[in-house]
Amino acid sequence: MPQMETLTFRVPAGTAAAIRNTVREKHQNLSEYLHTAATSEEKPYIPPYKPERHPISGFWHNAAPGQPQYTLEELKSALEDFP
Repeated sequence: MPQMETLTFRVPAGTAAAIRNTVREKHQNLSEYLHTAATSEEKPYIPPYKPERHPISGFWHNAAPGQPQYTLEELKSALEDFP
């Protein structure tokens, strides 16, 4: 049997709770879950990214399908407090 080592790391409380909930749902222990996640060949989902300049503001934004689009009114509202 290979020599086993102990890893210790810190995560925010909310992240720790989410990991523990997932471990319970999968009926695994924490070591099994983290080992499987770390050695999995499955790639995480990365949302599409299509950089474009916004036609009104000129700022770069993600124009990929399915991304939130903002109206001129929403943009003006967000920038009204901007100096």
